Amino acid sequence: MHKRINMVSQDGTALMPHSFSYILPPGEGFVVGDFQYDVLADAWHWSTGVYTIHGFEPGDIVPTTPLVLAHKHPNDREAFEVLFHGVRVEGGTVVSHHRIIDGHGGTRKVVMIAEGRKDPSGNVDVVTGHFLDLTNVIERESSAEADEAVARAVEKRQFIEQAKGILMGRFSMDSDSAFEILVKWSQREQRKVRDIAVDLVKRTCEKPPAPEATEK
Repeated sequence: MHKRINMVSQDGTALMPHSFSYILPPGEGFVVGDFQYDVLADAWHWSTGVYTIHGFEPGDIVPTTPLVLAHKHPNDREAFEVLFHGVRVEGGTVVSHHRIIDGHGGTRKVVMIAEGRKDPSGNVDVVTGHFLDLTNVIERESSAEADEAVARAVEKRQFIEQAKGILMGRFSMDSDSAFEILVKWSQREQRKVRDIAVDLVKRTCEKPPAPEATEK
């Protein structure tokens, strides 16, 4: 079970409504790995995490530039190659959000942050950086958004059904006729059917009850 945390102030106001953090069980969160690329030797050094992200164990393969490019998603490979060429020639810091195809054939969504460091002569001699595998987090966020969309749809439908029931009982009509009235109100007032239904339900609920008959 994962837990999504939205940042709110003490009064409950969202501080950053489009930002969130996750607490995920071990093995289900981020996978992070470090790498170092020797420009002159065209040699890669991967940490265990980078091997894991690519679907391998240390020692299974020898990381090379052709292998790194081969594991990029075909639609992302060219852009990554251009970006990485720039950082190993010009230096600086780059960030790349792209997909890789791991050793098991799965697609991983990763972020690479890399920095090209220059030697005293001004030439880039090494590129260091990190890979972050965000696949699990992105999948959980997509699932959470889908759940929220379903919940909103259910809530919307509940109000509409309640409003239809009110109209059916008040005017002795069937469900389709009641919905047609809601649609006509919506068109006339240029508001959503759900909003019309919510107003009708609220007005009905707020109507004071009929006075009870008193004994004589």
